[in-house]
Amino acid sequence: MYRPIRGWKPTTPPMTAANFEAVCAAHQNVAIHFWAEWNGVDPPFDRAIAMLPPEILALVHFVSCHVDDPQNELLCKRLSIGTIPSLAIVVNGKPNGMIVGMRTSDDLVPELVNRFSLPIAITTTKERQITKCCTGAGLACVFKWLRSRFRPREH
Repeated sequence: MYRPIRGWKPTTPPMTAANFEAVCAAHQNVAIHFWAEWNGVDPPFDRAIAMLPPEILALVHFVSCHVDDPQNELLCKRLSIGTIPSLAIVVNGKPNGMIVGMRTSDDLVPELVNRFSLPIAITTTKERQITKCCTGAGLACVFKWLRSRFRPREH
C-alpha cells in the first residue's frame, strides 16, 4: 500500500527528549507526530497534518519525533509509543491521549477539536463544515458533523 521513501523527513519541526519540556512550556497545545523513515504511512500522514485548516494550525503546535533516534527512546517510553504513526496530544505540558494510525486531514479535524477543546468558530474541510462554539455545545456540533458524514445508506 504505502512504501517507505529513503531519506524522507516530516515537514514539522523536530522534537527530541532534550527539547520536550521547552517546547511544551512555550506552547499550550502540542501535537507530536512519532515517525520512522522505514514506515511508508508516515509521509501521507505528514501531508494530512500539513493540509489541516489554518484555524487548527494556528492553535496547535505540530512537531515530529523520530522513534529510531536513540536519544528519543525515553520520550517514546514516557508517552507509551507502541505504534507509528502516532500523534501524541500534550495540553499545558501534560499528555492528554494519543491518535494512533493513519488519518486524513478530514478525519483529524474533529479528533483534534475534541482532544484540545479548540475554540474554533468555523473550520472548513473539503467536504463539510464543523461548527464549534466556545461552550460545551461545541462537542455536539462535532458529533452532528460526524453523523452527517457517516449517515446510513438508504436502500
